[in-house]
Amino acid sequence: MIDLHALLDALGGLRSGHTCFRSGEHGDGWVEKGALISNPAHLSAVVEAQAQVIRERFDGAEVIVGSSECGAALATLVAKGLGVRLAFAARGIDDRYGFHRMFAPPAGSAVVLVEDLVFSGRDVRDQAAFFSENGLMLMGVSAWCARSCAKTDGLALHTLMPHPFATFSADECPLCRAGVPVEWQDIRE
Repeated sequence: MIDLHALLDALGGLRSGHTCFRSGEHGDGWVEKGALISNPAHLSAVVEAQAQVIRERFDGAEVIVGSSECGAALATLVAKGLGVRLAFAARGIDDRYGFHRMFAPPAGSAVVLVEDLVFSGRDVRDQAAFFSENGLMLMGVSAWCARSCAKTDGLALHTLMPHPFATFSADECPLCRAGVPVEWQDIRE
């Protein structure tokens, strides 16, 4: 299995320092997924590790679902490695999820949601509700890592590594209390 932490560190993807996230939380660093997503030579090893986790943990998956942005690119590669169908889920203008017109899995399909990073779990929970409303069986979620604050409401979540940074509410941030200046602002992990 790949040492994702070491790889992200080597590529400059682990950004230490007082961080303010778009959500309002604070942290002692963040993961810049672009350092890996933009580097296909290294990304292929991570994709294979993620596909292996799905083979082992979610045997019988019929469709890999990726959400917009980096999740879609990652899901495409994972689905190819597994030899299964691919679907994209994205929020519409009304903030509700829908499938891209190229393929909507038929009701009863066993799906796995592929993510890079899970922050709060809100998107995962919203997609799980969307899948359920459409008669799909969500087997679980495969992600690179998830913040300790991520809540996935009992869904099976398998990550390739523990998240390397802590998360704090803004009013309980020990870095703010210690007077540590914010180094990273408006981050969406």
